[in-house]
Amino acid sequence: MIFSILFHLIFALVLTEICELLVAFLLKYRKREELLAIFGINLITNPILNYGILVNSQLQLISFSIPLLLLLEIIIIIVEAKILIFIMKKPIKEMFFLSFAINFTSFIIGIIIFGF
Repeated sequence: MIFSILFHLIFALVLTEICELLVAFLLKYRKREELLAIFGINLITNPILNYGILVNSQLQLISFSIPLLLLLEIIIIIVEAKILIFIMKKPIKEMFFLSFAINFTSFIIGIIIFGF
C-alpha cells in the first residue's frame, strides 16, 4: 500500500515536471535559471497538492468535487505565479500567463491519465 502511494506521488510529480517544463520551453523560457525555477517550485507545490488530495481521499475529510479541484488549481496558479515573479523578476501578467499555461497543461494531462 505505501509503495503504491509513493509511486503515485512520484509519478504525478515526474509527469508534472515533464509537462510544465516542456510547455515553458515551448513558450521560450529556455534559460537554465528559468527552467530550474519552474522545476524547483513544482518540487514544493506538487507534492503538497497531491499529498493533500491523497490524504483527503483516504480520510474523506471534504467531499471532493471538480469545483474543489479547480479551486485548488487556481490557488496553485496564483502561488506559483507569485513565486515566479519573485524569482524571475519579470512582469506580473507574463508570470501569471506562464503559471496558467503550465498548470493548465499538467492539469489536463493529469485528468486524462489519472481520471477524476
